[in-house]
Amino acid sequence: MAHDEQKIARAIQLARDNIQRGIIREPRVYFDEVAMPTSITQIAYVDTDVFRNGEEYPVRIHAITAGIITDNADDNSVDERQIQRIGMRIMAHDHYYMQREFTPLPLWQTKCVAAAPALSFGQSAWQLHAPFVYSSRDSMDIRAQINSTPDVSRDVTFAMTGIGMDSMRPYFKADTVTFTEADAPSPFDPENLRNDGDEPIIITDVTVHCGADAGSNNPQGNIRQCDISIRQVGNGTQAVWMNGAAGTDDLCPAILLGLTTGRALVHEFPGEGLLWEPGEGLRIEFQPLNAAAADATIIIGIGIIGTIEVR
Repeated sequence: MAHDEQKIARAIQLARDNIQRGIIREPRVYFDEVAMPTSITQIAYVDTDVFRNGEEYPVRIHAITAGIITDNADDNSVDERQIQRIGMRIMAHDHYYMQREFTPLPLWQTKCVAAAPALSFGQSAWQLHAPFVYSSRDSMDIRAQINSTPDVSRDVTFAMTGIGMDSMRPYFKADTVTFTEADAPSPFDPENLRNDGDEPIIITDVTVHCGADAGSNNPQGNIRQCDISIRQVGNGTQAVWMNGAAGTDDLCPAILLGLTTGRALVHEFPGEGLLWEPGEGLRIEFQPLNAAAADATIIIGIGIIGTIEVR
């Protein structure tokens, strides 16, 4: 508990210093989806244009997240435990990370993100590596989409937690969208997420929850059924946090945001992580490790999580 309080205190002081120096720090998520090849001798490649810093300022890369996603009406149509039969390797600056051989994805996990059993399947919680400043009158442009039409309806909730820069009191902002079909993304109400106070808020955490189909007897949510896009309106860069392949509309699989709690695999880079200067990036490759995983219905979602620093 003392460690968390010290971390929050440092984050608030850093945010104050950044305001004085005119520095903006804002989250960035680079993501792609790739289907497994149908042979254990073939390699699946992500879109290399996605995992590249296409902005004018450096981005500090903190973590990699991965998970098996689904676009089927059956919430459990693809067994996410198949991730244990898939290997990954990364090429950056002409060097392999972790190594040239494909390393089974479970071995990449360096952070425990297990939530309470009653909640873990439905939510992704993300304690930001660098909290952002949510100025007075700022709001959020949040859009979500579900991947299949529910029998009745499905609720998706977005929430932010923060601390007042002056008063040090906690703040909580949230809104819910009810989906009855999967045809198009829907926006959250910006008024419910607006900072309507007189002081800036240091936002430290964001959470996405995708509930169960209201027509199901099983109340367990499923974060694999939800995609989301996030953008701060007012302060900040005004850019969408998510950067995906062409045609994704910047809607990132919400499972990839579970860096603190959720059901994604999370690999945090040691130390200060990677620094992407403008134009820099990396290449990610996957390979099924046995015949059971050589199945095109197994789709891996992969995310690179970082923070842009605008001076």
